Amino acid sequence: VLHVLAEVPFVQLPDGSAGMLDSCPMPADLPLVLVFILAFGAAVFLAAAETALLRVGPARADALAETYPKRGVRLAGLVNDLPQVLNTILLVALLSQIIAATVTGILTERWFGNLGVTIGSIALTIVLFIYAEAIPKTYAVRHADRVAVHLSGPIAILEWTLRPLVRVLVRVADLQAPGKGIATSPTVTEAELRRLAGFAVEEGEIEVIDGALIERAFRFGDRRTDDIMVPRTDIVGVSSEAPVTQAMEVALEVGHRRLVTFEGSLDHITGVVRLRDLAAVPDDRRHIAVGSLAVEPLAIPESSRIATLLREMQATGKHLAVVVDEYGGTAGLVTVEDIAEELLGSITADDTEEDLVVMSDDEWSVAGRLPIEDLADTLKLDIEGEWNTVGGLVVGLLGRLAAIGDTVEFENVTLRVTGVRGRRVQRVHVSRTG
Repeated sequence: VLHVLAEVPFVQLPDGSAGMLDSCPMPADLPLVLVFILAFGAAVFLAAAETALLRVGPARADALAETYPKRGVRLAGLVNDLPQVLNTILLVALLSQIIAATVTGILTERWFGNLGVTIGSIALTIVLFIYAEAIPKTYAVRHADRVAVHLSGPIAILEWTLRPLVRVLVRVADLQAPGKGIATSPTVTEAELRRLAGFAVEEGEIEVIDGALIERAFRFGDRRTDDIMVPRTDIVGVSSEAPVTQAMEVALEVGHRRLVTFEGSLDHITGVVRLRDLAAVPDDRRHIAVGSLAVEPLAIPESSRIATLLREMQATGKHLAVVVDEYGGTAGLVTVEDIAEELLGSITADDTEEDLVVMSDDEWSVAGRLPIEDLADTLKLDIEGEWNTVGGLVVGLLGRLAAIGDTVEFENVTLRVTGVRGRRVQRVHVSRTG
């Protein structure tokens, strides 16, 4: 077709003599120029469509189907048959670029000679990259929903028209590269769900607190038990040989509903006893050893995931687990309430201070138990090390147990200890120094 177009004669006058257009080749080349414009436009169109369809994803397409009953449903159908659609787009995009390159070669050779072909090829490569790849794909990334919805009609027609040809070509390709191919699944990815939750919050479909809960749910699966455990230094327990009366006094003094029992030291925790079980013991039997009422706790390594621990608690009905370090000693405790707080947020009284309080643009008051990644996210820092909490960071930098007033410098941040409970950092004032 292109060679036929290339042979279109120059315009001549009715008497057969050459007209003025003979001296100007452009009108005779007009059909080829139009072919180039169409091919180039198709390449731009298909680049944007491909990126938008990949960006939208099945879940978002289903949501758009509710907003745009006709075009959205059509878009959802395309996304659900994405491999076939993409093969069609790639085929037509390839043909468009080949046609554009061929026409460029014909025209530049006619206009500028052999050197023009080289110049034209270089120029076309640059133009295709900028205007038929980078710009439309960038726009499609930023406005994926709009582009996908508006282009769904033409793409659906194109896919339906070329479906037999594309299937034949794919079958031929499969014969050349036998195998089962790439497994596809309609499963929604975590990143896609997070993005959908963000869209829903921005559009007011769900409350901000619901969006935060969804984000916590995703983070929940990545958290380890040592991220939320009560450290060994804060564990309150009694000897398994202690009488019930002593155990009740300790439980009431510290305000705990459960106590651990141990033999010798906290490295040998033997059980967990509930305050209500202690209270149910008759007065005349409160001299018995509290260990006789204790129930064996779960024991888990500190590297275990919180989600795994929660499933074990659900299966066993036990609400407390002993976190064991690599040497077999006790690293800390985790209760079902700790897990609930990690998922739902702090479950504390109204007068309890928040884990992170913004005092100004450059000052924060944070709890020592605040996860180190939360501080890093707030201050936009890259904190690397073995620390799990802000308190652990302070103690690690000090090289000793912290006391009120201790100050450490970290990158462009100053951390000053403002509260200590026992050997644990309770509160830290954080300020930016630069």
